[in-house]
Amino acid sequence: MIVYGECYILGVRIKNQKIIWNNFKTLPVEKRDSTRIHLIGNKYQLKGPFGKNESSNLGMSIWKEISDDILNRRHKTIVVVGPTDSGKSTFSLYLANKFIDSGQRPLLLDADVGQGDLAPPTCIGSAVLKNQCIDSSKIKADHISFIGSLQPSNSENRIIQSVSKLINKTRSYDRCIVNTDGYVNGKGLIYKLKLLHKVQPDCIVSLGKPNIHANLSRYKRAPDGWKFEIRYGGTPNSVIRRSWLDRYQKRMNTLARFLNQNNTQLVKMHLKDVRSIYYQGRFHRINYSSNYYRDISRISLISLKLLANNKMQNVFAGLGSVRERDIVKGFGIVKNFENDILTILTTCNKFDSIYLSEWKINFAI
Repeated sequence: MIVYGECYILGVRIKNQKIIWNNFKTLPVEKRDSTRIHLIGNKYQLKGPFGKNESSNLGMSIWKEISDDILNRRHKTIVVVGPTDSGKSTFSLYLANKFIDSGQRPLLLDADVGQGDLAPPTCIGSAVLKNQCIDSSKIKADHISFIGSLQPSNSENRIIQSVSKLINKTRSYDRCIVNTDGYVNGKGLIYKLKLLHKVQPDCIVSLGKPNIHANLSRYKRAPDGWKFEIRYGGTPNSVIRRSWLDRYQKRMNTLARFLNQNNTQLVKMHLKDVRSIYYQGRFHRINYSSNYYRDISRISLISLKLLANNKMQNVFAGLGSVRERDIVKGFGIVKNFENDILTILTTCNKFDSIYLSEWKINFAI
């Protein structure tokens, strides 16, 4: 897309520029009457035409009042909640750009393990932003925490603890924006309330359908002196309703940013050099012997047997140091485990802690 003139995208001023984006995202363009926009290629289409009522629900105008209010009230921590495809990621980046425009350094934390942009699938990431951005997939995460699952269900407690650790690990920021996943029904609502209580934001932005609004309102009388405000917002007409295939393709695109032919190598590592293995929500510390494996927690045999039986072949893994628990430095795919030698296609060659996910990559990188 080439912009002739001036427009705004996610709160960022664009003037006479060429913009490239992928078809997994909607690019909300707010332009002047004199501005011309030329679309290049045939993959992308403008949604329309729009009637008068529809056009009032496009772009960022639907959220301007909420974002201005948050900016003026100096809320320190903002958590964005809502169902799938309600615009949470779009709003979070828009709000971050507004903060940057006012001279602030926002911490953006993406807590969506399946469809996040700051970290590969099965992980969550955070970054302090210095410059405005119209595509969160271009942001390099400062810290990544490994969860191990593509779905938040059954990983709720680990996500909650990891979100809290990522916030506490970062010091030099003015505002914190936590973008959450779309799991808000049934147990998902209970999970969200637990997450909110752990983080204790002073502002909650609830987007989309009103069922979560009512539950948040009842939760407003929070214990322990925690005080917060709730802002309710709708979903713009421009937000894409993604199919299962769309979500799968986006997940693969995100993975390719972290694992590809240009940044990976096959690394062979003896089990005696592995200090710990994380699997299914537990850390298994390894005591190596030439005849058997003995774990302090008495359950590492489970993960090691899975490795030995090749049930963990092609599993996506995080790699890190036992000294920095929960923080990964690189990623890989388990290719083989034989004669106490672990073979991993990986982005790094120095690690002693392995985080095994429940996700198998059934194609060649």
